[in-house]
Amino acid sequence: MGKHILVQREGRGNINFRSPHWLRKARVAFPAPGTKGEYVIADFIHEPGRGAPLALLVSKENQANRFYAVAAEGLGVGNTIRIEPEGQYKPGDILPLSKIPDGERVCSVELRPGDGGKLVRASGEYAIVSGHSPTSV
Repeated sequence: MGKHILVQREGRGNINFRSPHWLRKARVAFPAPGTKGEYVIADFIHEPGRGAPLALLVSKENQANRFYAVAAEGLGVGNTIRIEPEGQYKPGDILPLSKIPDGERVCSVELRPGDGGKLVRASGEYAIVSGHSPTSV
């Protein structure tokens, strides 16, 4: 008799193959599309089952306005993150891909506006903006 293969053992539902969803600290998402402003990184937290830390971002204007996002490399507590800034882009800012210069590294990319970022979210992972066209990036 042979052994059960890995996918058969996963399907059984053993704790070794389950995601610890009951240990999640917070929902990870960006503010609604069209939101602008400056946010300060108040804290970093570890979430079980995730390789990258989560950053707690608190609005400068309204302390009750806060959200969690996957932390980008090089950020620290007290750093300022801008959402859809009007001026110079700096790493860590949250804005549409069409406004990011060519050659920049990005993480936590949304497939559709408002979905919270579905691509390039793992620890140490990044994508490079290679070019812009009139209809896409």
